[in-house]
Amino acid sequence: MIAVEELKRLEGLPSPFVCPVSGTRLHRTLSSAGQPLAISVEDGHGRRFSQTHGFWNFTREGLEDADLSRWPRGGHESFRGNGTLDRPDRLSDKFDRLVLRLAKAGRRSKPKDQEFYNQFFMEKDVLQFTRDYRNILRRHELLRSLPRLRPLRVIDLGCGTGHVLETLAGRGIELFGMEYAPSPLRSCERRVPQATLFAGDMTRIPLETDSFDVAVSLEVCEHIQFDVTAMREAHRILRPGGRFIMSVPGNRHDPLYMELIGHYRHYTQAALVGILREVGFSQVLPLRHYPNFHQRYSLLWPFLSAADRLVGKMSSHRRSIYTWGGRDGSFYRGLISRFAGIIRADRDPARAKTDESTFVVAIK
Repeated sequence: MIAVEELKRLEGLPSPFVCPVSGTRLHRTLSSAGQPLAISVEDGHGRRFSQTHGFWNFTREGLEDADLSRWPRGGHESFRGNGTLDRPDRLSDKFDRLVLRLAKAGRRSKPKDQEFYNQFFMEKDVLQFTRDYRNILRRHELLRSLPRLRPLRVIDLGCGTGHVLETLAGRGIELFGMEYAPSPLRSCERRVPQATLFAGDMTRIPLETDSFDVAVSLEVCEHIQFDVTAMREAHRILRPGGRFIMSVPGNRHDPLYMELIGHYRHYTQAALVGILREVGFSQVLPLRHYPNFHQRYSLLWPFLSAADRLVGKMSSHRRSIYTWGGRDGSFYRGLISRFAGIIRADRDPARAKTDESTFVVAIK
């Protein structure tokens, strides 16, 4: 028998889903052939897609072996490394690399396909994604950038464990989440059960043209080799006037970023805006990115991360620095209150440095 959960997950098919190879609408088929009744998803040309970790996998890895040759790797890439960022290496850049080394100390796997990204977002990281104040500020800016019209259809391209979708839930929004690696989607589903979730590749998004009001992509395109193709796909699935809210790293790139976390490049605002204009967006507006707060907070981050690991090891209840002092995390909240003046200053248009921001909203 077909599990109720499987049928629920397929309620969104066939629309707005299309085959990322042929572009034709996907449909469901039921078959038994002497076996328990099963569901498969295929396009009009017989291409079938599989489930991985319980989610439909519309990536190259999700195709059956016979169809892999029909999905050659390729696309358009903007640049590697720093792009037009030609300033000298700063002390802050060296500090960023040190923090990266510490954060990834002892990790053995290398960035590669779904195997790497299945482990990129773990259940233990949920609290950090949810409560780290840098993410809270970014989600606040995201909410400010949404159209007021309801209902909205919104997709998070690279949804991870779902901290953005959880913020959008209950606001009159039809939620979709796409993640390249299927494993984190299980955590996302627990937190946002009303969202339609699937595994997909941002360079071949398996969705109909002009079918979404808003697409979100936070810290994703730096991981994608063919980033121009990915941004063009985001433009394609948006309705006229739709918004693409995205962020990418704006600090100096180093080969270490590629080696440890799979960053092909980091962007300047000018480079990012140029790509978004190239793929068809009519307007690109910078969003507040709290540069002074981020700079001060980054000095504290290695100590917070070390303390978080220590608290987790010493506690039998998986406590975290974010919940230390009670479930509301009074210790962490008290720490953040010391940055209140800097945060207020970063909200001042005269000091916000939005001309450096690589957190933007692009309008189709």
